[in-house]
Amino acid sequence: SIPYPPAPERPVDNVLTDAGVRGFLEFSVVNDSDDTTGAQTCGACHRPPFLVSTNTPGTGMDAPTWRGAYDRWMMLPQGRLNIVDLMTIVRMDDTFPERDMWILAGASSDIWQMVRQGGTGFHGAFARQLTLNADTARDRSTVRMMNVLEQAASDGGIVLRGEGAVLRPEGASADAPSTVKPVAMEYRNGRYEAIEGRGVWGSHKLRTRAGNNEMVVTLTGRAGAGVDVDFRQPALWQASAIEAQTRNVDIPFLTDTSSLRISARHVQQDASVFVDGRKAAGSVRCEMGTLPDCDDEIVIVEFTDDPEPGGLHFLQIQNPQGLFSNDLMFFSEQSDQPARAGNLIMSGGAFTAGQFDNNWNKVELVGSVDEQAGTVRAQVDNAHDDPWRVQLSHAVLVTAGQEYTLCYRARGQGVRFMTAYLDTNLDDWRNLSGGQHRADLTLSWQSFSHTFTVTETDLKARVAFDFAQSALDVWIDDIGLYEGDSCGTP
Repeated sequence: SIPYPPAPERPVDNVLTDAGVRGFLEFSVVNDSDDTTGAQTCGACHRPPFLVSTNTPGTGMDAPTWRGAYDRWMMLPQGRLNIVDLMTIVRMDDTFPERDMWILAGASSDIWQMVRQGGTGFHGAFARQLTLNADTARDRSTVRMMNVLEQAASDGGIVLRGEGAVLRPEGASADAPSTVKPVAMEYRNGRYEAIEGRGVWGSHKLRTRAGNNEMVVTLTGRAGAGVDVDFRQPALWQASAIEAQTRNVDIPFLTDTSSLRISARHVQQDASVFVDGRKAAGSVRCEMGTLPDCDDEIVIVEFTDDPEPGGLHFLQIQNPQGLFSNDLMFFSEQSDQPARAGNLIMSGGAFTAGQFDNNWNKVELVGSVDEQAGTVRAQVDNAHDDPWRVQLSHAVLVTAGQEYTLCYRARGQGVRFMTAYLDTNLDDWRNLSGGQHRADLTLSWQSFSHTFTVTETDLKARVAFDFAQSALDVWIDDIGLYEGDSCGTP
């Protein structure tokens, strides 16, 4: 059988990079299909497990997976958008750089990393190799890579095999005659054991012998026995119909009994649980029924201990000696969350070139909102009793009990006021900032800040500004939301 290829940029330690994590979050919470307030995020249509859903209006999205979106021919260039024509439109040369085409199609570099790193069935250490010889054995980078491969093998993510040759007996002088003998070993129980015979080597001993030119060994991260055509990749998604699109991406929350209720398919008995790339103490069972055939495809993932720290995590399930699932986000409020530094608005609020188009949303029912020369101008045609009819907003993740400060600079076409606030976003728009905060504007630029404590966690909340209280225009810049009671750099 020909399995789906490993994720091309998944790190060797199986842990998503910061860019990969931001990509998942942006795709699911921030990156809208349109700049109009109320538009679905991309992740509401391109849903887990494989970033497709068959109930797409228009041309449909019937491919079994969207994970090959970085492949120049597999999906978009000759698919529903025919992006191959985009090369001519933007006068791109014929080198056809996939990443640049991806960015032109409306995604970000972080979302590109999400697709390049997202799990496709294999641990990040799969197919990685490390050769131990007299030139490499004493390098620090060799020790680091060896530790990573051994940890992956200890977690069951790979089978770590070594093949090579014994060049001379241990302790023999460098000018002793060479007596080359083949050797093969496997990492088990914290040491390397000969596949045939009685040889045993610890990690340090193996490096020492290689460094002394007594052995040459190449270590390879191999897959287990359960990866061929008879074994399907586990699939995880939010508890819902696998084909259905949604208004929001409902990221699962860890319960106070340290469990998750999610949908899953092709999960076998005794499957292992991985959190943020590492094996975690836990188990998987059907809510009703028996694995792998759970009633309504609902499973319960139970952890022995709450994942640390609190906040956003990524779940994978690995079948025994088999394939890994996709990465599924979940959120934990059961442990303290680390502080988040800097502007929490992922797109930034200084409105440098391209920033405004990067996931800022607007309402333009009685006016328009546009970026002009590095600031945002809200032009109001007519004042209205519903001031949100001219509005600027951006999605942001906030947590219960945390103090936040919303900061910005603004001026008016004349003396007028506007309001700033935080709410729950679509579709109920409940206020989270203790009401709407008024800013009295003049012709001159002024700095404003509003500090409040959020009473509930919302992974898709939004910062919003309403402008239709007056027909006088507003200019706004340097927008930022920060943890604590002071402003930072937008």
